[in-house]
Amino acid sequence: MPDKSYTQEMLILADKWLHGTITEEEKKVFTEWYNGFDDSFPLNDIEVPLALKQEMFASIQQKKDESRIKRAHFFPFRKMGWAAAVIIMLCCAAGLWIYNKPDRSFTQQTIQKSLPETDIAPGTNKATLTLADGSIISLDEAKKGSLAKQGNTAIVKLDSGQLAYHVKGAIKEISYNTLTTPRGGQFHLTLPDGSEVWLNAASSIRFPTAFEGKQRKVSITGEAYFEIKPDKSMPFIVQVNEHTSVEVLGTHFNINSYSDEPSIKTTLIEGLVKVNSLDRHEFITPGQQIQLNENNTIRLIKQADIEEALAWKNGVFQFREADLPSVLRQLSRWYDVDVQYEKDIPERVFEGEMQRDLSLLQVLKILEKNKVRFEIKGKILIVKK
Repeated sequence: MPDKSYTQEMLILADKWLHGTITEEEKKVFTEWYNGFDDSFPLNDIEVPLALKQEMFASIQQKKDESRIKRAHFFPFRKMGWAAAVIIMLCCAAGLWIYNKPDRSFTQQTIQKSLPETDIAPGTNKATLTLADGSIISLDEAKKGSLAKQGNTAIVKLDSGQLAYHVKGAIKEISYNTLTTPRGGQFHLTLPDGSEVWLNAASSIRFPTAFEGKQRKVSITGEAYFEIKPDKSMPFIVQVNEHTSVEVLGTHFNINSYSDEPSIKTTLIEGLVKVNSLDRHEFITPGQQIQLNENNTIRLIKQADIEEALAWKNGVFQFREADLPSVLRQLSRWYDVDVQYEKDIPERVFEGEMQRDLSLLQVLKILEKNKVRFEIKGKILIVKK
């Protein structure tokens, strides 16, 4: 590793390259230094893929502190050019931290076109819509425009790919539809009242084609983020399971209710929410989270990690002191794989953030910096001994 003065010089050159002010001579000096740092990360004039930048930083962190072999750190490189990644690398060497956000050009299309046979592409926007008569529409295959009409409600796929319900005139009849995302899918829906819902992978929402009466009620499985249109005369209720519901007027919140997770989590972004469970209820305010455990105990987190709760909606995996099983549950849902352990579950802790548009192999390569090995066999992810 170069001395401190030399590191500072390279930091300046990286910053110049990042902002487009570097000269050809300075670029040559910087390129020679960079290629001499680690042969596994060759530099050229094209933008370095995101996974490689994250792997590079993970490698640097590992070399920096070999004694912490059971804890992996990977940091946010969203919308970050490779020069910015080098700035972070240099700042770590100097005991500093700088974070810049230029445009990111490494896209999901790039990943899918270059995947080896043993790799698995990340999830995409896909879902099915089950109508009241039992007919099913594949939304990722459906063309944009009108999809169906139920009563006086038109179901439309917008240019953005989002599903929307348009109610015209007086409500004649109400029927129920169900939007379902598979493992490896997510989807965005506008409900008949104008409220918006984002469904994570392996989730569903059942809702009426029009809202009337004293309340607006839907039911979900899995995970969903809501932005509810205010209506004081008609509260919005989300039924999570037989005993649990969330009641709101107009607010933004996330519900994680996967059956394989240890608790149901409701996280409030803005507004006011009441969580009901059996004969108990709890109000939460923005920035708070309610955790409902299997034995029906309620835990209030007054300062919730909002970024972690909404990471999936923002296109990232984010882990805070996460063990290996919790990490792999997320990967299982997003990459549509089943997880198998060859032996005992390794005790590992993961912290940090990764894009959800990486391929599975790219993600695993980063996780393997924490002394754990994987193998992909078809749709099975094996954790090696």
